[in-house]
Amino acid sequence: MEPCQEFSIEQLVMMVSKAENQEIVEVINSLSIRRYLASSDDIRLCPTPGCKYAGFIFEDELANCSKPLECNLCYAKWVDKI
Repeated sequence: MEPCQEFSIEQLVMMVSKAENQEIVEVINSLSIRRYLASSDDIRLCPTPGCKYAGFIFEDELANCSKPLECNLCYAKWVDKI
């Protein structure tokens, strides 16, 4: 398996179901969740390297808000570009 190879959801589910090593299962689950979160319009990932927090946000609130977003885990602040 190449390190940057793309997999479909079906392929990932098949790999997880066949995986005997729990570490592999955790890596696949983590990558799948991060991929989903990064592509969601209503979820923002904390931009701080190493922080794994993701928060739900409403686009209409973001458009009308002048305050920066704040991570509930590491407390980093940033302005989101819509």
